[in-house]
Amino acid sequence: MKFTKIWGLAVAALLMLVLAAGCGKDDDNEITINIISPTNDQVVANKSAVLIHVEFDAEVENHNVEVLIHNDDDVNDVAFTWDEHDHDKKIILMETIDLSSYPSGTKFHMEVEACKNHDCKDKVFKDIEFSIP
Repeated sequence: MKFTKIWGLAVAALLMLVLAAGCGKDDDNEITINIISPTNDQVVANKSAVLIHVEFDAEVENHNVEVLIHNDDDVNDVAFTWDEHDHDKKIILMETIDLSSYPSGTKFHMEVEACKNHDCKDKVFKDIEFSIP
């Protein structure tokens, strides 16, 4: 009985150490957001085929990443949304979207966000604006 109690305490202590070490690695997790396409202030060539290319590079691992594109004049007019929960060091979004339903000259705001840790208390943010011909 005494052996079982000691063994149980040892396993519990080891589990707490492992969990603490795993959560601690997020404290130093740096994430770089690279918005490759479109670029800031770009007038895209073809509004029916707009390439959205964003890369998330994490020092340790990514958690939750999000991309939101909305009409610059109306934040409620969402043209595109994407989110991914993955623990890879690199996450790549490469998707072609159709914005031809918007009038020529419409300006869009792209907001990109990445969580540096599981509870998402620390985030990295980047944004750009672009327009359609």
